[in-house]
Formats: sequence, C-alpha cells, structure tokens
Amino acid sequence: LVPARLESALQQLDTDRDGHIDESEWEECIEVALSAKLEQREAKRESQAKAAAAEVAAFTLDFKNAARRCFELIDKDEGGTLDKGEIVRAVKEDAEVISFLETCGEENLQFLLHPPRLQKALEILDTDKSGEVDADEWEEAINRGLSKRVEQLKVEQERRERAAQRADEEFSVEFLNAARAVFRMIDADGSGTLEKAEVVDAVKNNQKVIKFLETCGNPNLQYLLVPARLESALQQLDTDRDGHIDESEWEECIEVALSAKLEQREAKRESQAKAAAAEVAAFTLDFKNAARRCFELID
Repeated sequence: LVPARLESALQQLDTDRDGHIDESEWEECIEVALSAKLEQREAKRESQAKAAAAEVAAFTLDFKNAARRCFELIDKDEGGTLDKGEIVRAVKEDAEVISFLETCGEENLQFLLHPPRLQKALEILDTDKSGEVDADEWEEAINRGLSKRVEQLKVEQERRERAAQRADEEFSVEFLNAARAVFRMIDADGSGTLEKAEVVDAVKNNQKVIKFLETCGNPNLQYLLVPARLESALQQLDTDRDGHIDESEWEECIEVALSAKLEQREAKRESQAKAAAAEVAAFTLDFKNAARRCFELID
C-alpha cells in the first residue's frame, strides 16, 4: 500500500529472487501469519484457563460469604444455631434468605422453602440430631451446594470455551480464504504470481482489495490510505527508525490489529454470557417466587 516501499516489500516476498512472487512464496507468507495467529490462540487459551480459575475462585468466595450472611440473618437470637422457628420466619419473610436458598444448589436447603418438606429437610441437615442446625452442619450443606454450583459453572465455562474455539477456527478459515482471495484478485493475469504492476493497480483500483486491507483494524495501517495521516502513520509503523517498514514491522502491526479484534470478540462473548446468565437467574427467581405464591394461594 506504500508506493515508496513496494519494491522492498516485493523483494522480501520474492524469496527465490526470480523477479516475481509465485504461489508458494505467497503461501509461505500466509503460513507465517497463520503460525503467529495459532501462537496467539495458545496464549489466549492459557489466559482463559487463568480467567476460568479466577471466576471459580470469585464465585466460591461470593457464595460462601452469602451463605454466612444467610446463616446470620436466620439466627435472630445469635445463638450460633438455627432452630425451626427461626428458619420458618426467615423463609417466609426475608427476601435475601429466600433468594440464596433458591439458588444454593443443595436440595435440602431448598426444601426449607417448602412447608411440606421443611421438617424432613431439617432432620437431614441436623446430622447430630440436636434439634437445631449448627454452623458446622450448615457449612456441610453449603459445601455440597457449592460443589454442585461450581460443577455447573465449569460446565458452562467449557461450553463457552468450545463455542469460542469454534468461532476462532471459523475466523482462521475466513482469514485464509480472504488472503487467498486477495491474492487471486491482485493476480489479474492468472499467472500465479503477483507482479509489481498488478500490486500497484490493485491497491489503486480494486475496491475489494482495498476494503480487505482497510478492515485490518490497525489505525496506523488504515491511516496509510489517508494522505494527511500517511507520514505520521509511517513513523509509527517504522519501529526501528531506519526510514522504511520491513516485513517484521508490517507483520507486527497486523498481529496487533488481529489481537485487538480477537479481544473485542472475546469481550463481546463475555458480555453476552453475563447478560444471558443474569436473565436466566432473574427468570428463575421470578418463576420460583410465582410458584411459591401459587402454592400459598392454593393451600
């Protein structure tokens, strides 16, 4: 795209120095680009694994804090144990307690919300048969619920990762197909090589080629097409300050642009996943509240 650097770029691509770029030389460059992309994907997977572990850790902390808070809300006399009267009052009146129990993942804790099953649930939770649920018994039940919820979270993480992997694979295929299509577009005479005149003509006249290059996502590369920004863009791209942009500098900009695009895609996926989870949680809460209200009306 830079007339002053075109000859140097062609020389870099023409590895056998025969005066033109054949298809194997073009493919070699594409393979270098793809290799870099695969390295990025591996780094991304490692980052995702760390993020998943951090997500589980954060969820565990929040869950346990909420469980302790729930115990304290039920334990009105602060005696350190939960008697039946305290539980009955809490599951009828305290919205925070109700909300936690509904989503805690432990069925016996959830059964505390259902009058016909409350007594049986208390008997199961009260492992030492003291007639009350103490902090240790509560913690045991909470840990069972937490284990179930974490397992559900991991399943969801795996589902998201598989979806992201498929999306990345599709993106790589699209990238290669687009790169090969650009080669064919530039190769006007169908000879399998890109001559200087073909390249110059394509970046000046072929709107599909120009559009492909414009959508790289890197502002400095895009500014090469804006006369008023060209000089500044070249200075930004010329990282070794030798007065020209070599292949490594060009590839570096392309990789930065691709990385930004992939990060945007990942951020969008995360945002959508959070929104979907919040929607499901809200629906679940509303549905269960309605079901409980229906039971009370019938009873």
